[in-house]
Amino acid sequence: MSTSILEVRGIGPSTVAILAENGIVTAEDLATKTIRQVTIIKGFSEIRAAQVITDAKALVSPENKQEIKKTKSEKKAVKKEKIAKKTDKNKSKVKEKEKKAKKTVKSDKKNKKMAKGKKGGKTVKKSKK
Repeated sequence: MSTSILEVRGIGPSTVAILAENGIVTAEDLATKTIRQVTIIKGFSEIRAAQVITDAKALVSPENKQEIKKTKSEKKAVKKEKIAKKTDKNKSKVKEKEKKAKKTVKSDKKNKKMAKGKKGGKTVKKSKK
């Protein structure tokens, strides 16, 4: 039994006519095509071709639906990992900047103390009373 190509998300009546001119008349036909084969057809970018092929595969096979869901969840997991790595890098950069700032403040305080203890290039000794 063949599935109507109109059931594929993103395919309307005018697109059906264009696909039919290129030998694609059912969702099964579309599901077996590669992105390159579909992008040759007028009105299909790589993104649109990938989307309709994926949707056609999901429509014709319930097993493919589960596989597509897995792929999407895997992509989300990878994305979360990348975000976590970026966050960790940013945190370490912030810590490094904080350390540098503390060192600068300490050396500024030290320089001020040394400057207070000198007058005219000579070190002034503080007397104890």
